[in-house]
Parts: sequence; structure tokens; C-alpha cells
Amino acid sequence: MTPAWAQRQEELLRDCIVSPDVFTHIVDRLGDFVVPYQHALETEAGQRNVHLYLQGLLSHLPHKNAEDIATFVDVERLVMQAFIGTAPWDHRPLIQVLVGQVVEQLGEPDGIIAFDPSSFPKRGTHSVGVKRQWCGHRGKVDNCQVGVYMGYVSRHDHALLDFRLSLPQELTITHNSRELWERPKGQVVDNKKGAADNNWIPRGGGSMHPHTLWAARVAAGTVLPDKRLAARLAGILETFAERPSDAIPQAAGRWGQAKGMYRFLANPRVQPAALQQGLTSDTARQCLDQSTVLVVQDTTSLHLTGCRVLPELGPIGSGN
Repeated sequence: MTPAWAQRQEELLRDCIVSPDVFTHIVDRLGDFVVPYQHALETEAGQRNVHLYLQGLLSHLPHKNAEDIATFVDVERLVMQAFIGTAPWDHRPLIQVLVGQVVEQLGEPDGIIAFDPSSFPKRGTHSVGVKRQWCGHRGKVDNCQVGVYMGYVSRHDHALLDFRLSLPQELTITHNSRELWERPKGQVVDNKKGAADNNWIPRGGGSMHPHTLWAARVAAGTVLPDKRLAARLAGILETFAERPSDAIPQAAGRWGQAKGMYRFLANPRVQPAALQQGLTSDTARQCLDQSTVLVVQDTTSLHLTGCRVLPELGPIGSGN
């Protein structure tokens, strides 16, 4: 850097140094601003800890983590950690308070709602929605998340109202199936437009088969009373998609696996109507994306030669 630029830089930095007293009235205004949001929180502990947390964020602390903030505001570390990470609270009432304030202070008949996407570069693949896609932050296709922001703009000012994480279509199996599947470590999603994302594997390990995503989608869309039943259904569907002509013992390969299938089918909480609804709903969703759908009717028969106690049985074909 030349001496002239070094001198100019020093002057600019000096202009940036202000007294902490300048922000005193801003802190007071922030305290008044937070009160409606504080009341929107459901729990008394959450309401009490809002101001403590903000004090830590506005402090001189070099690292504003839960432990340092708790020490600064003189509360137990677990109290602040619970407020930030584990306490149940809903963001939607806070959004409603924000929207009400924006309408009251900035609302105009000619105001507009503006939507704008923004990307967040990511190194790994474990966060939801991460894939190789256009990253505006870096000006190229890169590994990132994309969010969509909604703002309000009027002649008075503008304000951010809400935010949603944008998920690539091929990653939206359903929110229920996130509990059944995970991404392999170190694997990056291909960015081919319209390509199916086959980079999900069963949670806890396992191999990827061509019908895995279909099985997960159907199981997640089937109304079952237990998450374990949904996981079992996904496994059964995948097994018989790979080996449709086999009986249960042959398809399962192991007696323990076959026994699990028999127990699932004999479970009184698993209703045949629910299984059929899950399959038909997924088929209908797949048909929506097709310009032409063929509805094929077929008839089949079951040979029950050794069973003669059911009145519905009778000869078929040539009479055998």
C-alpha cells in the first residue's frame, strides 16, 4: 500500500471510532422494541431471558456464545443454553408481531411485497437443502443453501418480514421421510437440472437401490400410528420392488427379516386401507407431472389348490 493510501485508510478508520455513549439511546429504544416480542413468547422463562440474551449480544464480549453470555449476565450456563437451543418456542407469533408493526409504521396503499433469494455457501452436505446450485454470493454454481426472503417496501422505509429455506424439488421427499434417510458423509449432490437425487441412504447405513426413494416417499405418505412402522414399510416396499415375484421368505433372505414382515402385516394397527391410500396417493402425484397417462387393466388369478374351506374359491380357466 502506498503512503498516500495508508494515510487515507488511517483517516477513515479514525472516523469510524465513536464513543459507546452514542449507542445508549439506541439500546433503550431496542428495549422498548423487544417488549411486544417478549410477550409473544409462550413460556415465562423465555420472556425473562430475552433481555438477558440481548444484553449479551450488545455487549463487548469477543465471543457471544451461550456460555460467555450467561457469565456476563450472571445466570447459569444451562439456563441460556436451554433458551437458545432446547426451549420450545414458535417463531410464528413473533412474525405476526413484526408484520403488525410494519403495517402500523410503514404501511401505505401503494406499498409492495418484494421477494428475493439469497444463497449461503456451505462446505459440507449435512444441512437441509444443500446441493451444487447457483450461488449468488460467489457468482457461480457452488455448494450452498438458498433462502427466499419476503420484504415490504413503501415510501417511508423497507423491512424484512419473513424467510423460507428453498429446497430443490428432487430433495423434497416429504418432511416425514427425513427421519428415515440421511446423506452419506462427504457426498455432494449433482446439479443436473431435473435429475433425481439418489444421494440419500437409509439412516444408520445401508446401500442405495433404484427403488429406495420411491419406497421412502410411499412410506412417508402412508398414515401409520408409529414411526417404526413407517420405517418397516419402507423396507418392505423396497424389498418387493427389487424382488416382486418372490414370496416373503425368499424376498427377505433371512428369517429375522421375514418375521418382521409377517409381524407388520399381522399388526392390527396397520390398516389395509391406509397402505392402499399411501400407494394410490403417490401414484396420483407422479401422474400430475405427465402429459399422457395410460390406465391399464389386468386380471390375475391365485391358485389355492390346497385350500377348500373358502366359499369364494372356484375353478378358473380350463376348469383346473
